[in-house]
Amino acid sequence: MGMTGARVNTSGRFERLRRACRTIRKRAGVSWYQLRRNRLTMVGLAIVMLLALVAVFAPFIAPYPGDEEGTSLGNRLKPPSREHLFGTDDLGRDVFSRVVLGARISLRVGVIAIGATMAIGIPIGAMAGFFGGWVDEAMMRLTDICLAFPHLMLALAISAALGSGLRSAMLAISLTWWPWYARLVRGQALQLRNQPFVYAARSMGATDADIILRHILPNCIGPVIVNASLDMGYIILATASLGFIGVGAQAPTPEWGLMVSTGRKFFLTSPWMALFPGLAIFVAVLGFNLLGDGLRDVFDPRSRPR
Repeated sequence: MGMTGARVNTSGRFERLRRACRTIRKRAGVSWYQLRRNRLTMVGLAIVMLLALVAVFAPFIAPYPGDEEGTSLGNRLKPPSREHLFGTDDLGRDVFSRVVLGARISLRVGVIAIGATMAIGIPIGAMAGFFGGWVDEAMMRLTDICLAFPHLMLALAISAALGSGLRSAMLAISLTWWPWYARLVRGQALQLRNQPFVYAARSMGATDADIILRHILPNCIGPVIVNASLDMGYIILATASLGFIGVGAQAPTPEWGLMVSTGRKFFLTSPWMALFPGLAIFVAVLGFNLLGDGLRDVFDPRSRPR
């Protein structure tokens, strides 16, 4: 009897696992269809994938990887040619190689800043929306104080106070971007906390922490992913802005904003120094924005085909 019960229990688990796999495959198929039918989204996805590949294989793609920090004064300010596709800068370094190597820096900064931003904003928003009352009031007033300042100006002040550098720029961006995620997750949590599955979990003895981690946050992940995909482009742009001003990346780091800042001094005589890093920023931001718009359609239930 015990063996028979064990077999029935095991077969039931396998059946539930198969149903879950079928549901995941069906949802993935619908999501891929939603992405595929939008050509601009596919363009954005192609740009993001190409940018990721360039970042991963940057040392192998760059024809002059040593130009990341080295100098070659004999080749300074050469125009674009077969030998130097994007020309050379004022220190003789290959601009194409530095743009390629800069893709790794921009993506790394974006991923780390987004991760830190979500690590701060998501727990604050989830607790504020789920508990309500004085917890919500206290956390949202703190959020409103941070939102009262222009995020780029606040990031500039924090980065300048911490000292110039990429680490300071990433920390400054993270400390100024989290309120958007807190407000987004709070709104989702306010809608979800009165749903029947929350009451069912509470009646089965689940603690508040279990309900937040296992029921509230998984149902908030869609809007968070959409927001993160859009913010990747904005954070790359913000990082470039801090580098352009001089409080972000410091020479000789091949960061796109810093390269544009250096190239503007030679724009009338050697425009390629600022043009190509600027185009790299434009393409990266465009790609993430197009992909984010497509993901918004995927995670919006009203846009799904019936």
